[in-house]
Amino acid sequence: MLFALLLGCAGSSTDLGAVEDTGPAAQVASGHDTAAGKGGGLSFSVERLEPYLEAPEPLTETDVLVIGGGPAGMAAMIEARAQGAAVLLLERSSRLGGAAIYSSGATLFSGTPEQAAEGITDSPSVLLSDWPTMTGGDPDATWMLRYAEDNVPEVYTWLTDMGGSFHLSAEQSNGESVPRIHLFNGEGLGMVGLLAGQIPMDDVMFSVEAQSLVLDAEGLSGVWVTLEGAQAFIAAQSVVVATGGFLRDPELVSIANPALNTDALVSSAAPHATGSGHHMLDVLGADWLRPGAMGLYAHGVPDPHEAGEEVVLTSLEEALWVSAAGENFLPEPHTNSYATAAAVLALPEHRAFGIFDAGSWPQDGQLFDPIVPPGEAPSLVTIDHLLDAETAHEAASLAELAYAAGIDASGLLEAADGLAAPYLAVQIAPALAKNFGGIAVDASGQVLAGGAPLPGVFAAGELTGMAGGSLVGDNPLTGCGFTGSLSAVLLSGRIAGRSASEGVPKAAGGDSG
Repeated sequence: MLFALLLGCAGSSTDLGAVEDTGPAAQVASGHDTAAGKGGGLSFSVERLEPYLEAPEPLTETDVLVIGGGPAGMAAMIEARAQGAAVLLLERSSRLGGAAIYSSGATLFSGTPEQAAEGITDSPSVLLSDWPTMTGGDPDATWMLRYAEDNVPEVYTWLTDMGGSFHLSAEQSNGESVPRIHLFNGEGLGMVGLLAGQIPMDDVMFSVEAQSLVLDAEGLSGVWVTLEGAQAFIAAQSVVVATGGFLRDPELVSIANPALNTDALVSSAAPHATGSGHHMLDVLGADWLRPGAMGLYAHGVPDPHEAGEEVVLTSLEEALWVSAAGENFLPEPHTNSYATAAAVLALPEHRAFGIFDAGSWPQDGQLFDPIVPPGEAPSLVTIDHLLDAETAHEAASLAELAYAAGIDASGLLEAADGLAAPYLAVQIAPALAKNFGGIAVDASGQVLAGGAPLPGVFAAGELTGMAGGSLVGDNPLTGCGFTGSLSAVLLSGRIAGRSASEGVPKAAGGDSG
C-alpha cells in the first residue's frame, strides 16, 4: 500500500515511501525515522505491533475515543456525550487545554450582539466577501461556507449558553471590512475552564500517549497507547484525533514549505505541536490539504536562553523596521498580523531589525515568553540578556549601530534620520505559530484517505488546519492565516464529535442533554 503525503504548494506531492499491506490484518504503526526519502520527503520506518485478525483484550472500551485534550478535543467530547455516546478522552500531558492555555482567547465571529452594540453590521456573506483578501482562501470551499454560516450559532451561542462571555476587540485583521475579533472574558485559560467544567474527569486519562490506530476489515477497532511505560489497547467504535499542529517537527516544516529558511525562524507553537496525530494518520494513508499553510508571527526576538524559541517584545510596533539593507520595508507594522511576518519572510534570509531610539527604548517588562500560561510565570529575559546574546545591539551613533548589527550604514542613516541617540537594534525573529493546513477531512470531519473516508476515523482542530484541511491560502511567504481561528477549532471539534457518535450504540452512561 503506497501512502503519499501531499506537501508544499498546491499541486505538488512528496512520496513518503511504501508501507506493505498485511491484508485484512490490523494496520498499526508507531514511531518514524527522518531519513530523506524519495523526492526529498520523509521515509517512515513502520514499527508494527503484533497484527491481530481479532482485536486484543482491551484495557478498556468506549463508544468514542478522543485523542487530545485541547479545545477541539474537549468540544468533540462534549458534543459526542450530548448525543448519548460513551466517550473517553486521552491527554498526553497532565492538564487539559492544549494551545488555548497560552492564548488570549481570540475568536472570530460574524454577526454578534457585541458587534451590533457598536453599530457594526456583519454576517456570513460579509465574512465570505472579505475572505480572499483576508487569507487568500476560497470562499466557496465547503468548510469555509460552513464556518461562515455556523461560527455564531455553533460556537458563540454554544459558549455563551454555557456561561461564557466576550468583548469585541478594536483590532482588525488584514483585509477585514469590519472588526470581528472577539476576546473571551477570562482569556484562553478561562475558556479552557469553561469547557473542562462540562467534562467528567473520570472519563479523562492523563499522561497517556496514543501510538497507533488499529483498523480491521470493518474499520476502527481501537488504539494502542503507552500508559506508565507499558503498551495497552483501548477498544473504540470511532476515534476523534485532535492532537494539534506539527510546527515542532522541523522535518515536516521543511518539507511542507521548502522556501522557508528554517535557520532564521523561531517557534511560538505549543510544546505539544509535534505532529504525532499527523504521523499516526499518514501511516493509514490519510490525505493532506495545503500543509504549507503555516501562520507565522513577527512580534518578537530570539530567546537568549533557549535556542529556537521566541520571546515576544510588546513594544516592537513602536520601532523602525529595517532590512539588512537599511530599508524601512514596513512603515506601519502590525505585529499580530500574519501579513507582517510575510513581509519579513520576503527579505533575503528573513533578516529584519527593529530600531529604537531614546524616546522609544523598550523596557524589560515588555518581554515575555509566549508559551507560558498568562500569570503563571514572569519573564526572565531582559534587554541586557539580548545584548549579551548579540541579538540586540546598542550604540551612540547610527553608523556604529549599523556596523554592530550588520546593517547597511547608508541605508540605515537615511531610514533612521530624525531618531535621537542612543540607539538600539533588535533582531526580529519570524516565529512559527499555527498550522492552517493539515489532514484532510470531509464535511462530517471524517478523515479522507485517497479521497474516501476512513471508517470510524475523524479529526479536528489544528491537526486539520483548524477546520477541513485548510480555510486559507497555502503559502506563508505571501501571508496566510487569520486571527481568531480558535472559533474554527471549536466548530470542527463539535462537528467531528457529533459525527463520531452517529451509528454507535448509546451507552447507559451517555449524556443526552
